[in-house]
Amino acid sequence: SALWPPAPAPVRGALRRPLGLLRRQALLTLGCSASVLGLVVRGSPPVAARADRANVGGIDENVTAMILVTGFAALVYLVTQMGGPRAAFFGLAAVVTGVATLHTGSRTGAVAAAAVLVVALLLLIRQERMRPVAGFRAAGIMFLAYLSFMAASQAGLLPQRVLDLLDQGLSASDSERGLIIDLYRQTIGHWAYFGVGVGNDANYLY
Repeated sequence: SALWPPAPAPVRGALRRPLGLLRRQALLTLGCSASVLGLVVRGSPPVAARADRANVGGIDENVTAMILVTGFAALVYLVTQMGGPRAAFFGLAAVVTGVATLHTGSRTGAVAAAAVLVVALLLLIRQERMRPVAGFRAAGIMFLAYLSFMAASQAGLLPQRVLDLLDQGLSASDSERGLIIDLYRQTIGHWAYFGVGVGNDANYLY
């Protein structure tokens, strides 16, 4: 625009590399930090009073899962962009972080982790025409995710509430949540555009 003209091509070229490095460093920091947290979560025993969910420091499991999933997304992205030993290292870190997300027992976290994998696979499949290796990488990610899930299940790291997602969906083993979801669907026309009102939450449906 006239008020803010675009930067000359040499300037854009000079900025692209340092900005790209900063972005990669930010993803590295985020992913590695999440994998360290994943190791802590992985070492936490399931809490019977919390439906066998792993709890760290009394923090809500959904919050922990969202932090882990954010790092998991960064690690999966790095795996899709790198090759060789670095891709293997970040792949291992992604496995640790992903399994830890499931170990928290957060079904929201489990769905988010699955969504990250689906988006990554779709992007790789889209790149397959230009980069044939992308197809092999997508197949490798799928195979590794399957093996990791089965191994974690066999090791007893996945709470039953997470496993029930495969059979019953988000309302698995939680009749109250299922009722709330059904009520939301029935009343969506009343609040879809203007919300449920200041200070209200799902309880207003009752």
